[in-house]
Amino acid sequence: MKRNEKNPSYLYCTAIIRATEGTDYEIVKNELLELEEKTNQEAGCIQFFISPLNPEEKKFALWEIWEDDVAFYEHHKKIYTQELFAKKITEIILFESSRKVDL
Repeated sequence: MKRNEKNPSYLYCTAIIRATEGTDYEIVKNELLELEEKTNQEAGCIQFFISPLNPEEKKFALWEIWEDDVAFYEHHKKIYTQELFAKKITEIILFESSRKVDL
């Protein structure tokens, strides 16, 4: 199956996040782009794309496609994902997914 074909087992996620109060936008942007690069190398990742939005609002859009829920949860166990969460430099404004998953 081609990577751009829709697959019912795939998990599709969309998120809007923003830099937390007092966190520099460029630092967050660089951290997220590094996460994007690492995540796209994960076996279960079909696509992980981060797009900086309005810098004045310190927002970013994330689009994710995972082979299945297991791949999604495995991503959240990765050390680089855990380290980014531990920095508390972003907050989730909106999260939607094609199936219910726990963050």
